[in-house]
Amino acid sequence: MKNSQYFYIHGWMINELELDSKEMIAYAMIYSYYRSGAETNASLKYFADVMHCSERTVSTVLSGLGKKGLISKVLVRGRDGRNRNIYRINYQILADKGIMTTEDNNKKAEKPENFTSYNEKISEDAGKNCIRTNEKISANNTNIYNNNFDNISSPSNLSETVKYEEKKEEKELTKKMSYQEVLKEIGISESRISLFKLNSEKDIKNMSQLVREGETCTIPYSFKGNKKAIETALKYMTCYSYNIDQGDKIHYCDNADMIISCMAELASETTKIKGQPVKYCDVIDRLNEINQDGRGLEDWINTFPIFWKKILKEKEQNGEEIRYKKPFMKACIWDYMNRPYGLW
Repeated sequence: MKNSQYFYIHGWMINELELDSKEMIAYAMIYSYYRSGAETNASLKYFADVMHCSERTVSTVLSGLGKKGLISKVLVRGRDGRNRNIYRINYQILADKGIMTTEDNNKKAEKPENFTSYNEKISEDAGKNCIRTNEKISANNTNIYNNNFDNISSPSNLSETVKYEEKKEEKELTKKMSYQEVLKEIGISESRISLFKLNSEKDIKNMSQLVREGETCTIPYSFKGNKKAIETALKYMTCYSYNIDQGDKIHYCDNADMIISCMAELASETTKIKGQPVKYCDVIDRLNEINQDGRGLEDWINTFPIFWKKILKEKEQNGEEIRYKKPFMKACIWDYMNRPYGLW
C-alpha cells in the first residue's frame, strides 16, 4: 500500500457491526471502494499486506464477513480471461440496521481532490484491484474516498457474467440448507460434526447443551429470509430433541414448535409489532446475546412458556380473546427477549 493511499474506519463499524480488528480493516477497505463507486477484486496477498497477516488469515476473515452477511463474493471473468473474486458490501444489512438509508445510497457525492473520474483517461495497466460500477454515492460521505487508493477501470455496465452471478447469489440465500451446512454456518467445526455424527436433530436427542456447546454458536445475518435454517439453528442451540425427550419434567415441550417457529420468523424478516418495525438483524443480535450471556437460549426457552401461560391466564380472567394467537405470541416473545437478565 502506497504512502498516499488511505481508507476510513467509521464509528458505526465499531459500534454497530461488532467486528474484530482484522475484520474491521478488511471491511473498511471494501467499503471504501464501494462508496467511491467501485468494487474490489484485490488479491489475498494485497489484503494480507495491508492487514499484516497471512493470506490464510485473510481468507478466514473474508469468509467470516460473508457469513455475517456483511459482504458477498462473486466470481467474475476478467479481460485477460482469468477468473477473479469480487467483494461487495451488502448494502441491505446497513439499511436494515438504520446505518444508511436508500436516499443515502442513491445520492452522488461531490468529487474529492485527486480522485480519477470515469471520463478521465486511465492507463492500460489500470484496474488491477477494483472494477468500477454505476453505483450512486452519498453526498454525506465524501470522506470515504481514498487518495488514488488503487488504479480504477470503469466499464459503464456490469458484465453479463456479473448479472448472472447476482441472480445466482440471490437464489443461494434462500436455498434449502442441509443440517450439517447450518451447523457449519453457526460455528460448529467439520471435525466435531464428523466426530459426533451430527446428521439431524433427531439423531442427537441424547446430546445435552454441555456436549453440544451450543452457547458458542451464533446465528449469522446471512440466514435472513431462510426460516428453516434459523429453526434448525435454534433447535440445535436449545437442545430441542434432548429436551422434548424429557417429557413433562421441564417446560420446554410446552408449545416448543410454535415458539421456535415464531422466533425464526422474527429473525428471518422485518416484522411489525404494535405498529413498530422489528428488524430481523436486531432479533438475531438479541438471540446471540441471550445465547452467550451465561444462561443461554436453552434456559430462555424453558422459562418463556411460564410467562406465556401467565399472559394467557390474565387474558382469560379479563374476558379477552386472542384472535390471532401466533402474531400475539411473536409480540410476547420479543417483549420477553428484551427483558433484563434477572426478569426471566
